[in-house]
Amino acid sequence: MRTLLAICILCSATAFGQGRVNVASDDINMQLGTFFQAVNGVPLNTNTFYKVVEGSPFFMEHWMKGAASLGEKEYKNLRLKLNLMDDKVHFMDAKGNEIICSTPINSVSLTDSLTGKQYRFVHGSNIPSTQDTRSAWMELVTDGAKAQLYCHHKKNISETRPYGSATLEQRILTSDLYYVRVGDKLVRVKKLSDIISALDSKQEEAQQWSKKNAKDNAAGYAKLVEWYNAQFK
Repeated sequence: MRTLLAICILCSATAFGQGRVNVASDDINMQLGTFFQAVNGVPLNTNTFYKVVEGSPFFMEHWMKGAASLGEKEYKNLRLKLNLMDDKVHFMDAKGNEIICSTPINSVSLTDSLTGKQYRFVHGSNIPSTQDTRSAWMELVTDGAKAQLYCHHKKNISETRPYGSATLEQRILTSDLYYVRVGDKLVRVKKLSDIISALDSKQEEAQQWSKKNAKDNAAGYAKLVEWYNAQFK
């Protein structure tokens, strides 16, 4: 434990070479020390994305208030960033250092302090999964007793070497891939009809409702899943 704490103190700030992030002591919850032990935090490798010229490996580049669940335990009042390239959770320790969680985490709740919007992510190992989502963080877009809509913000990195340059430049692009969960099924959604086909019941009603009320896009997917769950209340 002394070795881990020593490493934590020496760990530098962010993955993009920024200086240490300072936070007021009253923003650090008493659970932080316990959380550090639970996730077996490891130092950040600051060289991983240092050549990035476009995009970001993170869901949001800035620190967000959040909570993390490990088994039956939830740790609140944390400062978190979600690395969707490596599918890792980063947190800020009491010294303002950026640490990577090495212990698997079940779910993460994030609040954007700039907009107040809340987000919830579930690790793919905790829901029915596909080959592409088994180790990915999935945003829970629409929750419900009968069906849930998830979004996999898939990150892809490409490298190019500008003419005459000895340095490779990295660009990270994000693709939003949607999935619907019904029972023990997780189905890729490319159009509204994919959701309707995955439903356990009320497919004809869903078809008729969606024609008048839902467009064939991400907002329409969410509306359809919300409507379906409402039929069972």
